[in-house]
Amino acid sequence: MLLALSPEGVAEAATLALAYLALSACLFRKGLSRYWASLAGCSPRLGGPSGAGARAPPILDPSIGILIKDLKLFYRDPRAYYTLVAPAIAHVALFTIALKVGGLPPHIVGFSYGLLGILMGMVSYQLMGAEGGMFWFLFSSGLSRRDLALGKALACSLAYAACAMPLNILLSCCLSEPYYAAYAASSALLGFSASAVCARYLAELVEPEDKALRLAKTDDLFVACVLLALLVPYCLALILPDLLAVLLVALAEAITCLIAAAW
Repeated sequence: MLLALSPEGVAEAATLALAYLALSACLFRKGLSRYWASLAGCSPRLGGPSGAGARAPPILDPSIGILIKDLKLFYRDPRAYYTLVAPAIAHVALFTIALKVGGLPPHIVGFSYGLLGILMGMVSYQLMGAEGGMFWFLFSSGLSRRDLALGKALACSLAYAACAMPLNILLSCCLSEPYYAAYAASSALLGFSASAVCARYLAELVEPEDKALRLAKTDDLFVACVLLALLVPYCLALILPDLLAVLLVALAEAITCLIAAAW
């Protein structure tokens, strides 16, 4: 819509809208076909296999189950999970601005993307708080705190990367500048680091009988210090004119935080 405000941006806006429409149609068709296939396979009236001969469904990792649950809840009620895509939507604004002015300085792009990645730590807090009074159900089903934290971190980082990476790859191709895609990848890694550490810390604070997630001032201060500690090495790497250094720093932080979250 922002692209269509100017006459020269109508073609780009129409192309982007058609691409999203085609992707949505393909995903809808695939989901609908899988739904009818599963319905036909489980219903005896439709000639499907009986319950005795049906195969048991594959067992998913508990963290993947948390990821799927959060994404389904976001699909059903986007208003309750608006922070899940708020940082990712900011890439749409940067995308339109970069196309309109012909490009943005690399240090502004890198720093802006780094801040957006760090914000995913706060998104993990919102996802954890969205459980409400259902912590007892999660823990009584055998879910560990580690799996809960990893599931929340995957939901945050994958939702962010799904919006940030395609836009910035397209932007790099349009402007012939690779740093948009490189900084978006490093920002996605930084987002996983922030969300994994914050979700792991928050998972240790909640108890099965809790009705809501409440943090003390010391907890808020600790989370802020952790996010700042993740952002400082990334910003120092931005001073170097090497994109590979930024990616390596973000990758090292992601691996370290993954090990810490899975401990």
